[in-house]
Amino acid sequence: MSQWLEIIGACKASGLRIREYCALNGISERGYYYWQNKIRKASIASLPESLPPEDPPAQPPAGWTVCEPVREEKLAESGLLIEINGCGVRVAKDADMEWLGRVCRMLRSLC
Repeated sequence: MSQWLEIIGACKASGLRIREYCALNGISERGYYYWQNKIRKASIASLPESLPPEDPPAQPPAGWTVCEPVREEKLAESGLLIEINGCGVRVAKDADMEWLGRVCRMLRSLC
């Protein structure tokens, strides 16, 4: 399994699509996805049932901004709320679609 962890990490680091990486490195794409799924399941199984609550950091990481919760009635006025694992991004109706795409890709990489 550690070999596949290295392969999956190298694929992500390469910036190539999985199909391209597999073709260039003589790896079965089906095998790649099989092991990726197996590793994810093993990782999830090793997590504790519940995590202790964490104190929020005194300062947000560089490049991040602390956002205040949005009341439900204001949400309807503001456009769209994308929420993943308790973290939300409010998107205005006139948001730049290129920017929104970058934010979604970043969120997807974190999950």
